[in-house]
Amino acid sequence: VAYLIIARFDKSAADTFIKTAVVLDVLPLLCNIIGQLLMSMAYMEQWIFWIGVNIFSITMWSVSLRQDPDSSYALIYIVKYSFYLLNSINGLRNWIILSKRATPDPR
Repeated sequence: VAYLIIARFDKSAADTFIKTAVVLDVLPLLCNIIGQLLMSMAYMEQWIFWIGVNIFSITMWSVSLRQDPDSSYALIYIVKYSFYLLNSINGLRNWIILSKRATPDPR
């Protein structure tokens, strides 16, 4: 929040790219905090949220890797978030299966 306030009132247009990069870097952290809160309260929507966060993170690191092909750390993050994405999809699948078992058949 503090960064957004400072960036809003900073008049130097030369750092626009850096400001955007910092916001894009902080956005996954904010989304991860929101995802943790949803998970702590056991909302089913957390899995959809996590899938979105992981797709965003994979996209962000793929762009980073495309801009600097020698950055081996970006490839590691792409692999890491790909596994997180698979885990989130599996978590959503399990949640749907378990919720169908828990609800009685209306017949």
